[in-house]
Amino acid sequence: RIVKYRYRIGGFRSAIQLNDVYGLQPEVVQKITSRFQVKTMPAYELVDLDTASLDDLLSIPYIDEKLAREIINYRKLHEGISSIEELTKIPGFPSEKIDRIKLYLAKD
Repeated sequence: RIVKYRYRIGGFRSAIQLNDVYGLQPEVVQKITSRFQVKTMPAYELVDLDTASLDDLLSIPYIDEKLAREIINYRKLHEGISSIEELTKIPGFPSEKIDRIKLYLAKD
């Protein structure tokens, strides 16, 4: 399951992503992270939150089309997004995964 999930997201950027592997208990994640670490992150260009297109946002494993559209609409309505944490103000945003989503975003 770990390898399958790794392929699905294009490689692990952080050990915290092990928490998203279906059926992996927190104790197992803790045991794995105590013995292993992500040494080489996959090549991935960070998505600029200020200019991201729908396709750019969809390239992030934790963002589906509905959420990507919500982010773009929020950005337009508020004339930008001042921080990655501001995303948590968007209805339906998975706040519990902000730490993983940050791994894919750039914000000046």
